[in-house]
Amino acid sequence: MIRRSIAFLIDLIVVMVATQLLASVLFPLSNGMLVDSTAVIISCEPAKERPQEVEVRPGFDPTVEKVCTRSLFGLPVARFYTMSRQEADSNVTTSISYSLDSQNQVALTFDLALLQWPLLALMRWLVEARGWQSPGRQATLLYVLPRLGVDARPALRRRYFLFALPSTVLLVASIGIFAALWAGLTLPSDLPPTLLLVSRLPEATAVIVALTAIASGRDAFYDEAAGMSVVYIREEIDAAAQFPQLPAPESKQAGTSNGLLSPVPWVTLALALMLVLVFLGELAMSIEGARVMAVTAPTLVLFGAMSSELVFQAGQWYRLVCSIFLHGSTAHLFANVVLLVIAGWFLEAVLGIGWLLAIFLLGGLSGSLASVSFNPPALLGIGASGAVLALVAAGLVLSFRRPDTTRNRWLRGFCLAALFGAAFSSTGFGPIRVDHATHIAGALSGGALGLLVWWSWDRETERPRWRRTALASAFLLPALTFLSIPRAGFGDVSLARFLIPEERLPKTDAEWIAQSTELVRRYPRDPRSHVARALALNDDKAEREKSLALVKRTQTDLVSTEGPKVEQNALFLVGQARFKARDWDAANDLFTRAIAINAPTRSEIFGARAATARMLGRPEAALDDLQAQLRSQLVNAEILQSMAGALSDMGRHPEALQKLDEALLLNPKNFGATRSRGWYAFLDGRADEAVRGLERAVELNPNDAYAVLFLHIASMRAGQGERITASGAKVDMQEWPAPIIRYYRGEIDAEQLREAAKNQDQVKYNEQDCEASFYIAEARLMQGATKDAEPLLSHAWQICPKTFYEWGAARAELRRIGQ
Repeated sequence: MIRRSIAFLIDLIVVMVATQLLASVLFPLSNGMLVDSTAVIISCEPAKERPQEVEVRPGFDPTVEKVCTRSLFGLPVARFYTMSRQEADSNVTTSISYSLDSQNQVALTFDLALLQWPLLALMRWLVEARGWQSPGRQATLLYVLPRLGVDARPALRRRYFLFALPSTVLLVASIGIFAALWAGLTLPSDLPPTLLLVSRLPEATAVIVALTAIASGRDAFYDEAAGMSVVYIREEIDAAAQFPQLPAPESKQAGTSNGLLSPVPWVTLALALMLVLVFLGELAMSIEGARVMAVTAPTLVLFGAMSSELVFQAGQWYRLVCSIFLHGSTAHLFANVVLLVIAGWFLEAVLGIGWLLAIFLLGGLSGSLASVSFNPPALLGIGASGAVLALVAAGLVLSFRRPDTTRNRWLRGFCLAALFGAAFSSTGFGPIRVDHATHIAGALSGGALGLLVWWSWDRETERPRWRRTALASAFLLPALTFLSIPRAGFGDVSLARFLIPEERLPKTDAEWIAQSTELVRRYPRDPRSHVARALALNDDKAEREKSLALVKRTQTDLVSTEGPKVEQNALFLVGQARFKARDWDAANDLFTRAIAINAPTRSEIFGARAATARMLGRPEAALDDLQAQLRSQLVNAEILQSMAGALSDMGRHPEALQKLDEALLLNPKNFGATRSRGWYAFLDGRADEAVRGLERAVELNPNDAYAVLFLHIASMRAGQGERITASGAKVDMQEWPAPIIRYYRGEIDAEQLREAAKNQDQVKYNEQDCEASFYIAEARLMQGATKDAEPLLSHAWQICPKTFYEWGAARAELRRIGQ
């Protein structure tokens, strides 16, 4: 086997060089249309610009773009444009390539490498028909000899025809696709790659059959059929008469089924016809002009496509069976029908109708269960691939049970080629994606059923037993799924079945956030699950925006009057979360988008955006939003206080005091409004008025440390003496800002106050450092040390949150002292 492999490799290299030489001549003459992709010398350079015909797929952001050239002896034989992306947190690089012509424009190309296998057969036939040897066989001392009674020339012709035949299927398919596209015909996007993939099946099967035969010391299938053998002769032989005489080929008895032909598999053909008729019904119900011969998602749902939410949530279990007979495109149908017919051609006569249908239906049912169990809940699953691969896997198992005949070797080769093709197909084509869960479950269940058939094998009849039991189970188990129709209905499903059940709704915000991932997985149609996920994502803006986009997408399925409200509420809730996280820009953007929704705006959204605007240092915008909030509801003291804060931020203290007076008219005992009015009067230079107002605030709430501090500062400014001792008697001295009161009492100094302001929480530390700096500065001002106060006031103005009293006060004091 090693010698034959070395000989094959040498001859293949000779043919590869020949096709590459041909491509080096034809590439420039055909303007890059004829290429050879097997050249190993590749040179790349960064792409100066992206070709016009290249469209970047949504979600694919290339990090590298380059133009590469394959060459032979410095002559170009192929050129292609490649864009690549390094996957996040992975060493995997994803690349997409486009063939280019000699002008670096995207071009339709034909790969001359497809000619290499037929040319290899042609080369060997031409030289060996003249009594010579191919370069590989010359180097390894291998000879192709006819058996006794076999005419050498016709045998060689037959041998190399059979050798090349499997590769011609791929060659003919490639030429046909190239001609159709060159002629301007519009083909479905998934049809060309599917045709090429299926066309490789005969070639892959033939390689496996040949290699397994040679490895076991037998002639390859093309040697056996031609009556020839490959012989290793240690010394050179000059005369043909000196060749060893090989025994004549074994004669086949009449009536044996050792060949590839068998009785027509009528049940298999009936299944294939059923798949075709169902697909025609899908097409008749679909209206879609964007793709050729394609089926719409609503039609698939109506006909019985499966998904986790349709099966588990809606309770429509019949979809596990119906989906086996549905296909999404012509190419999807073509691939499954071809594999089904080939598998049935090999197996129907061996298994019988009962076991064939049992493996097909039970394997398909297993694949459907795996699909809805492991795939995303809303992903539609369709296709007979699980059922077909179950037949293929069962065929592989039984190929080791059956006698070692030509037909059995081809069965094994076909099954291995089909399973390898399914295992290594990473993605689908066009709208159809590869459902690996279905493939794996179908193959595993088919293998298990194949072992059951092996165990039931009758040595006398060479047929499996329990055929009627298998047939009954084939119809009984799938039929049980249809019992769900009276309860769950058939066809479309109301949206209510996809929403989170009342008993599963989280009770608190913390529960919503903690369960968000599971809620999205199980209820992807419910906008509330995506709102919870957006709340849980914290600083991951990209993922948060994806969740909000899903809120918008899912809410469109709701009643039209409720959908926009859902989206608006989602933006508002996530905005509030970003506000609490001090992500002011993100919060402002989310509130703005909520207000822009085509739905009546909740007044509190204006208030939330106003608070965010103040934190961003935009008091004018905050005032506009507060006025809008006031117009959308009854006069509210809280809104008036917020308006006063915005006016104070702008230095318009008299107007701020007016708004607070309006708030106090609504409730004279409003502590917040009373305290703010006293402080704003102080900032406006009305120290005596401030003292009266702050005395009232301390009277309303003697536990509030800030009212006590404000009163003390105003009293000192008004020349009425210190008030910190008497008014601060009821303040809790264990919590901040108690250290500031102790500082004013003279119990600690400024350094000790700064030490007390430190906190492991950086946000809290900044806030307390802001307040400590401001109140130390006020103490300096009381002492007449203006120069010492200036840097402290500047520091407070820079780091204080813009809604803090101390921020506005620091700015006002700096203006008062001329800084």
